[in-house]
Amino acid sequence: MKILIADDKDSVRYGLAAFLEEQTQVEIVGEAVNFKDLLHLMLIGCPEMILLSWNLPGQRGKNLLNSVRLICPEAYIVVMSSQIETAEEALSWGADNFISKAEPPERLLEVIHQAMSRPTFSSK
Repeated sequence: MKILIADDKDSVRYGLAAFLEEQTQVEIVGEAVNFKDLLHLMLIGCPEMILLSWNLPGQRGKNLLNSVRLICPEAYIVVMSSQIETAEEALSWGADNFISKAEPPERLLEVIHQAMSRPTFSSK
C-alpha cells in the first residue's frame, strides 16, 4: 500500500515513517508538512492512503477533506488528531477513518489492513 503522510510535526512524520517502513506491505511515497506540500505530492501521483493531520497548515477541516477528495478521490483518508472530539466531524465530512495520535501503533496497522481489504484496493 502506498501511503502519504501529511503532518506539520516532524516527530509525528518521522515516527510514522519509521514504524511503517518496517511493514512489508507498505511504501511511504511522500511526506507533507502543509497543504501546499500535500497538494504538490497528490498532483504527482495519488497514493492509496493518506495519513492526514486534521490541523494541517494551509487548509483545515471540511475544506481540507474536500480538496483531497477532489484530487485523489480513491485514496483512503485517515484523519489524525490528538483531539478525539474531532473524529465524528472528520468522519461526517468524508474521512474514511480516524486515529487519535495517542493510540498505539498497532491501531494504525489495523486501519491499514482494513483499507487493504476493501474491494477497490484488491482490484488494483
